[in-house]
Amino acid sequence: MKAFRSIYKQVLFSYRIDPLWYVTAVVTVSACALRFFMQFFGVSGSCDLRSFFSTVPLISILVIPLLVFRARAFISDDSLPAKPFVKLSAVATAAFTVFALPLCLLLAFLVPCIQSFGDIEPGQLAAGFTGILCYGFSAVSLCVFLFSAVSAAPAVSLLVSSIVLLSVNTVHLLSLYVQAGGAASILLQKISFAWHFDAAGKGIFDTRDISFFAICALFFLLLAAGCEYLRTGRKARKSTLWLLGIILVSCTITTNRLYARLDATVSRRFSVSETGRALCAKLEEPLRITYYRSKELQALYPQAKDIAEYLAAFAEQSRNVTLETQSVDEKNISRLRSLGISGTQIRSTSGSKTEYTTVYSAVVLHYGNTELLMPLVLSTQTLEYDLTRRVQDVLTERSRIVYIASGNGLALQAGSENGYGYLVPYLERLGFTPYILQKDEFLLLKPQPGSELLILGSADFTEDEAAAIERLVKQGIPACIATTPYSVAIENDWTVSKNTGDKLIPALRSWGFAFEPALVQDISCFPLSLQSSGGTTAEYQTINYPQWISVLPQAASPRGMTVFWTSPLSLYGDAVPLLKTSFQAWTQEEGESDNSFVVNPFLLPKTAGEAGAEPGTYTIAACIDGPLQGYYEAGEAHGVVTLIADQYTVSSLMTAYISSSSLGDFRNFDFIADQLLRLRGDEALANLLLKKDGGQPLYKITGEEAFTREKMRTLSLTLLLLPLGIITAGLIVRLHRRQGKNQKQSSTKAKKR
Repeated sequence: MKAFRSIYKQVLFSYRIDPLWYVTAVVTVSACALRFFMQFFGVSGSCDLRSFFSTVPLISILVIPLLVFRARAFISDDSLPAKPFVKLSAVATAAFTVFALPLCLLLAFLVPCIQSFGDIEPGQLAAGFTGILCYGFSAVSLCVFLFSAVSAAPAVSLLVSSIVLLSVNTVHLLSLYVQAGGAASILLQKISFAWHFDAAGKGIFDTRDISFFAICALFFLLLAAGCEYLRTGRKARKSTLWLLGIILVSCTITTNRLYARLDATVSRRFSVSETGRALCAKLEEPLRITYYRSKELQALYPQAKDIAEYLAAFAEQSRNVTLETQSVDEKNISRLRSLGISGTQIRSTSGSKTEYTTVYSAVVLHYGNTELLMPLVLSTQTLEYDLTRRVQDVLTERSRIVYIASGNGLALQAGSENGYGYLVPYLERLGFTPYILQKDEFLLLKPQPGSELLILGSADFTEDEAAAIERLVKQGIPACIATTPYSVAIENDWTVSKNTGDKLIPALRSWGFAFEPALVQDISCFPLSLQSSGGTTAEYQTINYPQWISVLPQAASPRGMTVFWTSPLSLYGDAVPLLKTSFQAWTQEEGESDNSFVVNPFLLPKTAGEAGAEPGTYTIAACIDGPLQGYYEAGEAHGVVTLIADQYTVSSLMTAYISSSSLGDFRNFDFIADQLLRLRGDEALANLLLKKDGGQPLYKITGEEAFTREKMRTLSLTLLLLPLGIITAGLIVRLHRRQGKNQKQSSTKAKKR
C-alpha cells in the first residue's frame, strides 16, 4: 500500500506541473458545458442532465489518451519499487483523478446555476455521476493497457488508444451500418461502454453496468501487468493467472444473474408504481405478457433493455402475471401480422449500399379470453400507462367515450392542419374512444355510461345547443370545456374580436365561471422567432410574446404548458383554480371598438411596468365538482366541469408554432387528457400519464431581462470564469516552480563562491 501511495503521489505531482493537464481540463469543462447549454437554453430547454453526461464519453476519446500519454514514463519505469500490477494501478488511479477533477469542478459550478432556472433530479445527478466515474476508470485502465502493450512507440499508443476508445463507445451502432447476426449484435452491445452507461444517465443504478465497468478495469490492468512481465522478462505464476481468470469469469456470470436495479428518479419513471402493483393484486385470472422484440432492435437501442426490465418488474408483482420475451423470427412475424401488428423500419448502410430492415417491438397481453395489443413500444415513457389502462379496461369492462364538439368552426377530423387535427389520434392512442359530434347532435345525444364531453370553442353554438350542453352536464356527464369570449384570426393577422351572442358563456357564468373583459399577458411567455422582411437572406429575431403564456409547472400541469390569448377567470361558488399565471402577469382591457386589442409582438409591452399596470396572478383554468345552477333550465344539480380559458390550446396550427423542428410540444394535449381522466375518476391512471417525462422545464425565472441576465451569468461562470481559473492555476504553478528553480540556482552559485 505504501508503494501504491508513493507512485500515486509522484504521478499526481507530474500532472500538477504539466501544462498539458491544464489544457485538457479546459477542453473538458468547455466542451461539456457548451454541449449541455445548447440543449439547456434551446427551444425545449429542460434540466435533464443526459446531454451533459453523454458528452463526457465523447470528450474522453481525446482527453484520456492524452492524460495516459503524459504518464507513459511511469508505465515503463522499471526502477519503481512495486510490482507491475500495483504500479499500473497507481498510475491509472492518478490519471483517473485528474480526469475526474475538472468534471467535479464543472458540476460544482453547473448545479447551482441550473437550480436557479429549474429543478435537478438528485437521483439522476447521483446515478449519472456514478456512471461517469465508473466509465472514466475503465477507459483509463484500457489506455494504460494499450500504452503498456505498445510501449516502444508512444505516438502510436496515443493514436491507437483514441481509436479503441472511439470503437468501444460506438461499437453497438455497428449493426446499423453492417449486417450482423443476432449473436454478433448482442456481443457488440455487451462490450459497448456507451451502452452500459445509458441507464446511469437516465437515473438508474444497475449493478450489472457498475460490475461491467469494474470487471473491465480489473481485466485491462491485469493485461497491462502481463505486458509488463513480458517486457521485463519476469515470469508470473500460472496458478495466479488462472485463479484471476476464473474469478473474472465467475464475477461476470454472477453479476448478470444476480443483480439489483434501482430507479433513482423522483417519479420512479422506470419502476412499477403503486397503481401498477394494486392492479396486479386485483387480477383473478392469469395475465400472460409476451414481448416480441427483434434482435436488431435490441442491439441498436438501449431503450429496448428498459422495456424488458420494466415488464420483468411488472411480472414480479403477482403470481398471476407471467412474462415471455421472444425474439422475432419468420414464425413470429406471421403471428404478429395476423394480429394486425406491423413492424417499423430502420436503416443500415454498408459501403455505398443502404438497406432498410423491418423490426418489431410489440407487447401482447392475454387475460382470460381477451387478447390486448400494444403494437409499437419503443420506450418506457408511456409503457406503464398503456399497460395498466388496457388491463384495467378488461377488469372493469368500461370504455372511455369522449364526445367532442367544435363550437368555433375549426375542424376536428384527423389531419386537419388548421383545426384540431392532432386531437382525435392523440386521444385514441391514450385509450379514449373519441366521437365527433356534428351540427345539432347535442339535441338528440343520449350519452353512454362513463362518457364525457370535450367542448372546444363556443361562439357558433345555438341557444338550443348551449342548453343541451347544460342539460347533459346537469345529468352527470363530466365536461372539459376550452373557450373564451374572444375569437382570434389564427390563420391571418391574429386579430382578436369579441364573440357577441355567445350562448354558452352565460351558462358558464351561472355555474361559477365568469370571464373578465380582458386578455391576460405575462412575462412568463413563449419566445417567438420572427423572420424579418426584405433583404436577400432570411434573418430571424426572437421576441417574447406575452399573450402566449408559458404556464409554470404546477399541480395540474407538472411540466407546464402554453396557452394562447387567454382571458382571466373570476370564480365563485364551488369553482376552484386549476392553472394560474405567474405573479408578474397583467391584463389588457377590452376597448370600445371590436378589434381594440393590441396583438403585434413588437408593439406589446413586455412587462406590467411598461404597460402601466399592476402585476398580479390570474386564474386561467378552473374546475368545479359540486352543485350547478341552471341558466337555461331552472334548478340545481351536481356537475363536474373543467374550464380552460383557451379555445386554441390543442389547435394543430398553434401546436406547430410552439414545437421545434425535431420535437413536438404536446403538453397542452397532456393537460386535456389528464383532465378527462380525472373528471371520470381515474386519478391513478392520470398520475401514470404525467409520469412519462423527466425533464423539468426552466420555470423559476420568468422575466425576459432577468432570464437573459441569469443566462449570461451562467455562461460567464462556466465557459469563461472556470476555464480562466484553471489556466490561472496552471500559470501560478509554473511561476512558482520557476521562482523555486531560480532560488535554487542562486543558492548553488552562492555556495560555490
